[in-house]
Amino acid sequence: MMELRGFSFLKYPMFLTDSVFLKSPKRIEALGLIMGFCLLVYTLGQRELRQTLKRMKTGVKNQLGRFTDRPTLRWIFQCFQSVQVFVIQAIKQTSNLTNE
Repeated sequence: MMELRGFSFLKYPMFLTDSVFLKSPKRIEALGLIMGFCLLVYTLGQRELRQTLKRMKTGVKNQLGRFTDRPTLRWIFQCFQSVQVFVIQAIKQTSNLTNE
């Protein structure tokens, strides 16, 4: 059976899960549905990333600087956090993009 860790952050006291401000059962149900859908999209994206890296026989450096073909999508998002795309006079340019 697959281990589901996607919503483990809800257990942390700092997330304040017990103070959700939705009162009606329909809205609480809708929030649960949206969160489930977001977890599905995230998991599918991570799966596609890992399959592509495996198929290409390559990988990326993880947080410890070790090469891996099984990075988390969260790590990849963090790697692209400082990359910026901007347009100057109809010319698209990027900054902070490295070969890594």
